[in-house]
Amino acid sequence: MDAQEMANTAWAFATLTVQDGPLISSISAEAMPRITEFGTQGLSNTAWAYATLGIEDGPLLAAISSSALPLIADYIPQELTNTAWAFASLPIHDLPLLESISAAALRRMTSLSAQMIANTAWAYSKLSVRHVPLLQALSAQSRRRISE
Repeated sequence: MDAQEMANTAWAFATLTVQDGPLISSISAEAMPRITEFGTQGLSNTAWAYATLGIEDGPLLAAISSSALPLIADYIPQELTNTAWAFASLPIHDLPLLESISAAALRRMTSLSAQMIANTAWAYSKLSVRHVPLLQALSAQSRRRISE
């Protein structure tokens, strides 16, 4: 499988809430040495899948974080939100990643849907991360979109 196929497979099993231990272990083992091939969507979807299945694979998530950091500027809003949600769901306090997500989310704040705003606020709250500029921007954007 290539990187996208691995990420898509993990995403599909998580979407169906089917926890296939041997498959998830195999994806993790194969993904680790090839994590730089995953791209923004693959990294985000893989983190989301493992979080959805409740699998705290520390080495894989650390590799996802390391690969995500230089790419955060390329993440679309959904990928930013899903990544923050995934790390908060497990919960993994990866402050460098959260700082990078905050900076990118601030630049794209007007592109975040109401659900993305809520999920981002939830993620930072769950991890007790008080990134004041992000929280202020989320608050302002929430007030603008409260009717949604």
